[in-house]
Amino acid sequence: MDELMGQIAMVAMLPLFVFLVLLRPILAKRRRMFARAKGILEAMDDPEERVELLLFRFGWYGGKGREEQSRIREIEQQGWTFVKGTAAPFHRTICLWGGGVNLHFAREHHPDERPELTSSRS
Repeated sequence: MDELMGQIAMVAMLPLFVFLVLLRPILAKRRRMFARAKGILEAMDDPEERVELLLFRFGWYGGKGREEQSRIREIEQQGWTFVKGTAAPFHRTICLWGGGVNLHFAREHHPDERPELTSSRS
């Protein structure tokens, strides 16, 4: 009976082991991303932060990657530094096949500059 319980425990632990082995590289990549973001924000005296919601039009990874890199380049040309990407809120992406991502940017805050207007009133 003990032998059978040991075998059942091993079979039950196998999916957990496989899940952890597959999850480890993803978690390491996220840890590096957040450490990089923290370093960038600490290097700036008074950072101004900006978050852009990018809703994907494509369901395939290749299209998403191109669209994300294009948006990052576009905003970096305006003087912002890409900090990190995080998952978009579920309630904003529930009806989209491609999902979405929040792109976080930062730049040095200059008190003499006027803030950019992000929306216009009609």
